[in-house]
Amino acid sequence: MSDSAPETTSENAHVRKRVLAKGADGRYEMEGRTKAAIMLLSLPQDKAVEVLQRLEMEQAESLALEVAQLDYLPGDAIKQVALDFQQQTERFRFVQGGGVKRIQELLTAALPQDTADKISARVQAEHQPPPFRALAAAPITQAVEFLRNEHPQTIALVLAHLRKDTAARILSELEEVQLTDVAHRLLQIETSPPDVLQALDEQIRVRMAPSEDEMMHEIGIDGLKRLVDILNCSPRTVEQQVLEYLERADPEAYGEVRKAMFVFEDLLSLDNRSVQRCLREVDTNDLALALKGATDDLMTLFLSNMSERAALIFKEDMQFMGPVRVRDVYEAQQRIINAVRNLEAAGEIVVPRGSADALIS
Repeated sequence: MSDSAPETTSENAHVRKRVLAKGADGRYEMEGRTKAAIMLLSLPQDKAVEVLQRLEMEQAESLALEVAQLDYLPGDAIKQVALDFQQQTERFRFVQGGGVKRIQELLTAALPQDTADKISARVQAEHQPPPFRALAAAPITQAVEFLRNEHPQTIALVLAHLRKDTAARILSELEEVQLTDVAHRLLQIETSPPDVLQALDEQIRVRMAPSEDEMMHEIGIDGLKRLVDILNCSPRTVEQQVLEYLERADPEAYGEVRKAMFVFEDLLSLDNRSVQRCLREVDTNDLALALKGATDDLMTLFLSNMSERAALIFKEDMQFMGPVRVRDVYEAQQRIINAVRNLEAAGEIVVPRGSADALIS
């Protein structure tokens, strides 16, 4: 396996890419933000969105630029970042655990044994992190597949300690017979011995951890596409912050991201009022050229928002146009996309992005 990324040959090759190189000690030399970008790319999309939302604006901007510059990650580089993160987490847990142990020693020295034991038990319960965090952090489909073959009592015990919304989603995905059995066993759970919970939590964590082979497997990542996917699911304020930063810091990357965030076929998501507003904004010749490479559904959408006479003239113009170059079609489509985005930025139309932008009548 090569120690560094090959020269990129993707269609986005002109965008500057981050090349990872190994030092004399055999470890990849990476700045903190490169490690953070790799961790972000390793997260499920909904978790990556949540991370971006919690960052300061400058942090989100810097991380977004780094993600856009990554498109090839050797498997051992991903493993290095994951192990570094795990070691830092373990050091944090050690410090926290030491604090609990120390206060327990002080309580035992200062108070009667039964009183010290009661207070220590409450402190331990408050300090103990919630069990089954590995399962809670996994996508629902993965969590369901993992639990599906477990004993119903085990599933019930796990669901009893997960967040109620997560537990509800997992429960709803189980087969009917298993679902009812698990629900009945949930009713009967009164206590959960700490040692049993700890053992089960450790077992699940180990079984859900990626294998050595999986961690060493090379992963090709389209950082541009990944960033666009995340931004399309993010609040518009986050999207605007990232785009404004990229425009200042890396105009080429900004152009690629801006172009990729909305494709011509996405115009199908516009409502009729927005389509009519677009028709007043775009050049008719550009629209005719752009629709040469479009689907019938998109053609119907625009024609249905024209008057009968205008639609007839438009179709005749397209027929007289004859064969056109693919490049010219793409350029016309891009000009229309730019016009749509300008209308969106001005607040004159809404471009739906997911369920949050859906309209309710």
